[in-house]
Amino acid sequence: MVCIATDITELKQKNDELEALFEEYKSLNQSLAIAKEMAEAANKAKSEFLANMSHEIRTPLNAVIGFSEILKAKIIDPKLKNYVNGIITGGNNLLSLINDILDLSKVEAGKLIINLAPVSVQDLLNDLEQIFSVSVQSKKIKLTINYLSPAITQVISDETRLRQILLNLIGNAVKFTNEGGSIGVEVNCIANPLIDDKNIFTMKISDTGVGIPINQYEKIFEAFSQQDGQSTRKYGGTGLGLAITKRLVNLLGGKITLSSEVGKGSEFTILLDNIQLPSKSNLANATQTVNDQINYGFNRQRILIVEDNELNRFVLYETLTMYNLDVTIVSGGQEALDYIASNHIDIILLDIMMPDMDGYETLVKIRQLEKQLKTPVIAVTAVSAMRTHHDFDGVIKKPIVKTELLETLAQLITNKKIEDKRK
Repeated sequence: MVCIATDITELKQKNDELEALFEEYKSLNQSLAIAKEMAEAANKAKSEFLANMSHEIRTPLNAVIGFSEILKAKIIDPKLKNYVNGIITGGNNLLSLINDILDLSKVEAGKLIINLAPVSVQDLLNDLEQIFSVSVQSKKIKLTINYLSPAITQVISDETRLRQILLNLIGNAVKFTNEGGSIGVEVNCIANPLIDDKNIFTMKISDTGVGIPINQYEKIFEAFSQQDGQSTRKYGGTGLGLAITKRLVNLLGGKITLSSEVGKGSEFTILLDNIQLPSKSNLANATQTVNDQINYGFNRQRILIVEDNELNRFVLYETLTMYNLDVTIVSGGQEALDYIASNHIDIILLDIMMPDMDGYETLVKIRQLEKQLKTPVIAVTAVSAMRTHHDFDGVIKKPIVKTELLETLAQLITNKKIEDKRK
């Protein structure tokens, strides 16, 4: 009897322990559920904040860079041109910082999209050489850019991301290389012996700058981190450039390595071993597109600008009227609908963030009004992650890059074969 009583007591004790564990498990699950909801709410709040920040900063920045580009085209005095170039450079640097912050957020959320298309390697390198020409001259730095595979004119990749990677790495090299130093950029593309129809694409950026201690190699690739002892007053920066660079390289299926010696310089190497080359048909189409973009072919086509911000309206108007285009501006969606109802328009530039009637609602009403006509509509947005809409014929982000705007217009005009209907 004593044994049975002992067994019952032990079972009851274990049952009590199990019930206590179950209650603890339930409490833990509830805590996890609450933590999950809080994390999701925080992530949503962060996304909304970044979208709003993007719009609020990009909109005035569009006016700063846009007006500067217009002034640059009109000013003859070299000294004044240099002042304007300084404004443009500062504006682009600020834009680059905004893009790094937004792109880092997108990568962390798994929402950054890679767009593969033929990339002219030599054109990309020529652009970079032009971009850094002023800064290297001012520091008396020798910048040498070599493409070792001139027979391979184009590769399939994401040009925007390649450009961003090289801008970050070359920009860092300029920043940390003292007067009289040198920077070398070497790009190469060779067949991958291990994978058929794939190529190895390498980019090496070397400098004679301050160098990086080996124990700092991993730290400098972390977000908002900089090398220990680095003077932010002297060199500036937020520690985002290399963090986003590494993530972009990973997204492209490659890897980045670093070799450096303090006081002698650094060499960053990007290896992409899965690169394809364009087919002959793609190559021909890409070449034709470039030629179309260069020639533009504007012939007084009618452009309607729908934009609520007065400064941005003026920037777009002044820019487009310089290129043989007939431009009309309105400040909102209803004004646009009223104008379209009684006038022929070839292309519409439609701002997305407008009061009363936003760009999405305006587009729907334009399509209802036009029925079968379907005039090309380009979305103009300062929001980094605009929700997709199948009815837009193109998207231009603020601050507006003039060449991108003109090339988009030229492409739509070429594809739609728009004719001047006022004859």
